[in-house]
Amino acid sequence: MNSNEIVGDEARLILLKSYGELLKFKTRDPIIANVHSKAIDQLSKLFDARRDRILSTNAHVPPVI
Repeated sequence: MNSNEIVGDEARLILLKSYGELLKFKTRDPIIANVHSKAIDQLSKLFDARRDRILSTNAHVPPVI
């Protein structure tokens, strides 16, 4: 991806849908709750990594005149 390309929305929508589904899930089992928490943490890391990749395409050194 170069800095002039438009970033697609499909990946963001998939992540948002997944996050919404995880937030709907409720349990009283502490083991399942721990797994649920880890899944939310991993999804958060995916959001962060995607944001970092998008931002890195825009970060460049300006040409020297």
